[in-house]
Amino acid sequence: MEAESKTLQSVTEFETITTKKEVIVHLEKRPNDWKNLLSYLIKEYNHSMTVKDGKEYRICEMIAEVCSIGGDVEELERFRNSTYEMHHYLISRCIHNHILEYGSFPPSSLVIKELGLSRMTVYRHLKDGLKSEFNSLLKGKLKFMAANALSKLYLIGVEDNNASALKSFIELSGGIEKEPSTNINNYIQINNLKISKDEFEQLPFETIEQIEKLISNNIKNEK
Repeated sequence: MEAESKTLQSVTEFETITTKKEVIVHLEKRPNDWKNLLSYLIKEYNHSMTVKDGKEYRICEMIAEVCSIGGDVEELERFRNSTYEMHHYLISRCIHNHILEYGSFPPSSLVIKELGLSRMTVYRHLKDGLKSEFNSLLKGKLKFMAANALSKLYLIGVEDNNASALKSFIELSGGIEKEPSTNINNYIQINNLKISKDEFEQLPFETIEQIEKLISNNIKNEK
């Protein structure tokens, strides 16, 4: 009974912790609480994803702080990778379904509203994409799928005596280095204005979103 009372008391106390700073202050006073606090925050993250209240980004940052203070680097890496994978799935599916229905990319605000994710989660995910350091699970899937795709390409080449498929298999598997193309434009040109891909990606996210909306609206009007 005493153990249950202590657990309930801890949970009630944890409910008052809502920021990274409050995590630090609490664990400075009670460093042995970090595992219980971690368990509580993971449950809160799962609840946030279920009810779509947009609190998942803030909770993720608090979890990262707890793991950092507790020294549990492996748990932090597992959590970061699994949450990245989940967010990637949800955001990709939302974009895919919108393109199929409307023939254009959805604005970020629509993705945020439909998924109930925080603005920061969606912005960070779209900005970093596969460059994120927390996408090892996704990279593993892509490598697995790539290996299967190469096997299929090889079978097509052998069974159908398809020289083109075999050539592609050899190039993609690293048997022959493909000659780099020299006629690639690494910039976007609108009338006399030229902007490189790197310059475009460095624009504020809000500006990129406005450009997306303008292009999407023009595409719709032309249909």
